[in-house]
Amino acid sequence: MSMRSDFDLHREVHLKALADLECGVPSGLVVQLNELAPVVGGYEMAAATIQADARLSDVGRQHAAKVERDKAAAAIGVWKAGKIGGVDAQVAALESARQAQANQRDGQPTEFQVKFMAEKLVALDPLECEILYSDGSEEERLTIEAAVEAVGRVPRRRGPDGALVWEHLLDPARIASARAARLERADPNVAASLRDLARIRNVYAAMASAATSLVGASQVAVEP
Repeated sequence: MSMRSDFDLHREVHLKALADLECGVPSGLVVQLNELAPVVGGYEMAAATIQADARLSDVGRQHAAKVERDKAAAAIGVWKAGKIGGVDAQVAALESARQAQANQRDGQPTEFQVKFMAEKLVALDPLECEILYSDGSEEERLTIEAAVEAVGRVPRRRGPDGALVWEHLLDPARIASARAARLERADPNVAASLRDLARIRNVYAAMASAATSLVGASQVAVEP
């Protein structure tokens, strides 16, 4: 199988994996993934030309092939950076807009509320902090989250020997999960778009990796 055919197979597999995107496959995605095909195919043709050039020594062939491989790898890197950077920019814009809407909708605790809550949380043990957060209203949870972030890590004793450790008043992953669930309830369409973008980002990275591997694994034969 030629390198180009191998690349086309990778592309089709990844496109099929994206067929069930919640917001549908973007119209330009196929074209974008095809942009790497000329890079892989171009290197394959260049390598064949180098191999057939009787004027080159084995060392000359290896050097010429390395130049072409480096050129292809650079082009793949530029493509990957552009595509992933574009997805990251879309994600950042959606997240920023969604957070701004959430702040406007839910409101923000006052400085006094945050300071007061922080003082209370520091005096509680980890289980009590967790119970308080779980049982609180949405407004109270927002205040707890702000207080936990304002305080940062604090010294606490853990384990049967009472070892002193640094940790947050609440697990940051717990807070991140609660926030994500809150935002998804508020705007499920944006949440679906973000999930789709994460999958598309992974495909961009996978296609760049596949192209890099195909080019990198190709070797110009030398005379025995």
